[in-house]
This record gives sequence, structure tokens and C-alpha cells, in this order.
Amino acid sequence: MKTKFTNGKWFTKNESKLFSEIFSENGLRIAEVKSFGKDKVFNDPTVSQRIANAKLISAAPDLFNSLNDLLIYCRSNSTSQLEPLIRNAENAIKKATS
Repeated sequence: MKTKFTNGKWFTKNESKLFSEIFSENGLRIAEVKSFGKDKVFNDPTVSQRIANAKLISAAPDLFNSLNDLLIYCRSNSTSQLEPLIRNAENAIKKATS
């Protein structure tokens, strides 16, 4: 499936108390996840939540590809029990690619 997002593996890098960065395998910075704490302006996640969020973002291409592969298999081996799961997978892929 042709997608618009950056291809390849993503990984977290430069973990600190304030931010985590997500990079592609070819060195492009995908995202920066920050956490400044809680005050009158910010209501940020805790450091451990921010690190977990960064790891989830960095896993996005792997999750997308795995879900897409599973969806292809389920479509070709479809049963009525799989139909709701297929719809959920299709909706998740649509959300990620539209």
C-alpha cells in the first residue's frame, strides 16, 4: 500500500526529562514529544507517560504494516466472525492514511 508518511523504521532518541524525539531510520526527525509538567498553562503527561507515548509513535509504521498484512489475510479468509474485526482494521488504516 502506498502511503504518505515517512517510510521505514522509526525509533526514539535523545530521551531527556523534558522531551523525546522520534527519528526515521534515514535520520529524518518525525516528531518531538514534550513534557513540561502541570501548572496554570500546561497539563502535560508525566515523564513516564511521555516516554511511552514516544515509543507508541515510533512503533506506528510497524503497527500499520502489521495491521495491513493481517487485514489482507483476513479479507482472503473472511468469515462472518471476522467482519467486525476487518471493519475496525479498515477504519484504523483509513484514519491513519486520510
